[in-house]
Amino acid sequence: MALIYCPDCKNQISDSAVNCIHCGRPMRLSREAILAEIHNLENDSDNAMEWLDDFNSREGYSSDQDSLNNIFNRLEKNSKRIKELNGMLR
Repeated sequence: MALIYCPDCKNQISDSAVNCIHCGRPMRLSREAILAEIHNLENDSDNAMEWLDDFNSREGYSSDQDSLNNIFNRLEKNSKRIKELNGMLR
């Protein structure tokens, strides 16, 4: 048995744990659940990209800087999670 860190709460747990004993995060997902989450994240990223396309076509977009930052943060978070999920599929 080895200890790993929970991605959500950052506490150490057993690598054989089904759920984090500290926060309850599922540590093992079925292949179907992983693929469904990837699909949802990709759809969310597609929606964010459409928003960016609309944003770029507008004039005076500097007033929406917070919205733009939120979209970039969302895209980065989605990308990291998709990479993590793809690693679980191997």
